Amino acid sequence: MTSDQLFGSTVATWKALLETLIPEEGNLQSAAAVISIDELMGDLSALSSEAKFREFLRQLPEDFSLLDQSQRESNLRHAGLLLPECLNALLNAAYTIYYSHPDILRVIAERTGYSPTPPQPNGYALAPFDERMLYKSIQRAPMWRDPH
Repeated sequence: MTSDQLFGSTVATWKALLETLIPEEGNLQSAAAVISIDELMGDLSALSSEAKFREFLRQLPEDFSLLDQSQRESNLRHAGLLLPECLNALLNAAYTIYYSHPDILRVIAERTGYSPTPPQPNGYALAPFDERMLYKSIQRAPMWRDPH
């Protein structure tokens, strides 16, 4: 990817951003190791304007990827104060992609004992629906006007 496709930034900066948001912890990989930059760019394009995100990234120093974790966090916090919608979009995209990744779901399942699959349709058996519960609603007159 070119710098232009990355909102004017470098792959190293994006990897450092992801590493800052979700660093490696135990047997959970960091976001930088799991998230595809292409996928992240696609999600961010849908969540925020490119111009705003370019401005957000300009708030970070050019050597952002060379800074230590606490310095990166401080710079990211500052950029987030100036353009909170961009930080929110970045957090939303990164966390959604990260916690949807099969490797991360597997580790979470191992740690918690909970299955990463949805509880339905193969989960809990639902009790048969009792239509008597709708009796009062059915008896009530419509709460809207007929457009005809």
